[in-house]
Amino acid sequence: MPINRFIKTKPRISFAIISTLCIGVGLVVTQVQASIHNQSQIAQNNPHRIPDNLNPKLRRAIDHLDVIKREVKEDLSEKISEASETIHSLAFKNSPSVAKPTLDYTTGSSN
Repeated sequence: MPINRFIKTKPRISFAIISTLCIGVGLVVTQVQASIHNQSQIAQNNPHRIPDNLNPKLRRAIDHLDVIKREVKEDLSEKISEASETIHSLAFKNSPSVAKPTLDYTTGSSN
């Protein structure tokens, strides 16, 4: 039993070796658990292991850019429509325009 004799004759060195081993094992176990957690997150998003280019749940940067493009287009279309309304109102500002209804004699209504 040379290990028991080493522990009895050099207790400080044996304590340092045992504590280093325990800390090392603890770090290894922590890293393994962390990688298992990351893999489980990936498995929740892609349980059937679909390739990334076919996976609809995969969030890509292009999807975020498409949302931003749509927002910009909506803002621009609103600004353009506001500008066209002001141009229209300026063009017909001083002209008296009266709409005359067209009578429909078959139905008795007017447009």
